[in-house]
Amino acid sequence: MIHGPCGKPCDRGHLGCCKNSPDAKYSKIYPKAFSPITDISVETYSDYRRRSREDGGNVAEKHYRKKPVTIDNSWVVPYSPYFLLNRFKRHINMKFVSSISSIKYLFLYHFKGEDLVTVEGLNEDVEISMYATRRNISACQTYWRIADFQVIRIVPSIKQLPIHLPGEQPVRYEPSQRGVMDAITQNTVTPLISYFNTNCCPIIGERARTVKYKDFPTYFVWKSDTKLGTLHKNQPSRGKRKAIGRIVAVHQTARAPSTFPYY
Repeated sequence: MIHGPCGKPCDRGHLGCCKNSPDAKYSKIYPKAFSPITDISVETYSDYRRRSREDGGNVAEKHYRKKPVTIDNSWVVPYSPYFLLNRFKRHINMKFVSSISSIKYLFLYHFKGEDLVTVEGLNEDVEISMYATRRNISACQTYWRIADFQVIRIVPSIKQLPIHLPGEQPVRYEPSQRGVMDAITQNTVTPLISYFNTNCCPIIGERARTVKYKDFPTYFVWKSDTKLGTLHKNQPSRGKRKAIGRIVAVHQTARAPSTFPYY
């Protein structure tokens, strides 16, 4: 799990991590700075412990084109030797996910879609139609979809929980009279209103009142036909949850009036 070494000092500025960068600098930000401790921050990427030679860090030599290159901990890629490397026998980069930027990077490749290519010469009569953008799907991706394999799976599933005032449910509708009426009918009872209705239910209300709104999807299933929540058949045990609730963000200027019956 050693990156490079790369860059002009090692006479390897032609590598992919140094291309298209001024002065052949490293796009992967290697070598890393030495650090005596691991610093996990919620604002930036985690800074792992990298001991220098003076602090007892390991130093070795790697030969490239018969030239020795000194390798220390600043070139080491974060890894898990026992849980990942020895188990899967592969080079696997491991990073601790704690910040919003890390989560965005983690799911970027799953949701950005297939690669795109530009096709030229489709219609030479119209200049605008000469170029077209098409998806580029490999043979592996094609078979993966034909076999109905899951492209991405999130476990446990995430349920978005809305927050709104009485009679101010967010409604999306088609620009027609029928679309407006159908949207109003479907959004009369939202998951928030269903949560309060389930608490008032004489059958499961006692159990529902022990669960907070954010934990409601973990223990209850919202039925769209009855507009009530029903208990999961198998109640989640410690560390095993089928669903997690996440409440949408509410702006600090959106204050509920004192007459709001739910607060």
